[in-house]
Amino acid sequence: MVLGLLLFLTGCSLNPFDRGPKLEFISNPISLEYGKVVDPKEFVKKYTADEIFIGEYDPFTVGEQSMVYTLIRNGKEIEYTLTINITDTQNPRFTKKTEDILIMEGGTFDVKNYFEAFHDVDGKVPVTLLESFDSSKPGVHVMTAQAKNKNGNISTTNFTLAIKSKEEYEQIVANVTPKPAEENTQENAADNSGGNSSAGNSNSGNTSSGGTYVEPERPQPTQKPSNKSFMFSDGYNIQTGLSACTAYIGPYSQFERACVDIRNGEGIGIGYEAQFY
Repeated sequence: MVLGLLLFLTGCSLNPFDRGPKLEFISNPISLEYGKVVDPKEFVKKYTADEIFIGEYDPFTVGEQSMVYTLIRNGKEIEYTLTINITDTQNPRFTKKTEDILIMEGGTFDVKNYFEAFHDVDGKVPVTLLESFDSSKPGVHVMTAQAKNKNGNISTTNFTLAIKSKEEYEQIVANVTPKPAEENTQENAADNSGGNSSAGNSNSGNTSSGGTYVEPERPQPTQKPSNKSFMFSDGYNIQTGLSACTAYIGPYSQFERACVDIRNGEGIGIGYEAQFY
């Protein structure tokens, strides 16, 4: 009667009158996230033993593992086995990506130059291209870059690959590539020498008192230009489209103007529009 009351009051599942070793886990089995390192002692709720020897588990191996706890008390040895399930629930995330890529007909591109992905445990993971394409045929393709970690977790991102003929490619690049400063200076000097001087009076109206050339103020366009679109489907990408749009609206500082991104019904950017107000 006293023994039963004692056990009820203590609520102890380990019988104090049993001289053998005892152990109780907090849970069995236990689930852990891939890469999470936990001291095996934290899995033990309570134990009674003179000595305890704990096995090992590998937090970097996905799947079911068994870890053995060996307890010794009063010369008696007992083994307890804990089942641990390691799961990887984290997908890689892209740390570098591009929405639009432009190449010339017959050209190539390396997906690793445009995309990078990272996993919290594995670090940098490989990125591959899911679809194939024929670069000898101009066109616009929606492609998929895929990142996969060592456990097979996958993340994907879509992008547009525009393949243009040599003529179209060079025209697009020329439209968005600014001329070198030296070339622009030479062109301006040629314009000024030809249009702002006359025989016998070459410095008239264009020099200061010290003889330094002063460029005359150029008249600004007076007519508001029309809006213009720079679409990714025409071979532009985020960088070249915005550069072309900015270059287009640049000379018209007397008007309210802006480069506005164009999006489709799914909210994905498909180009830029030069707008005047």
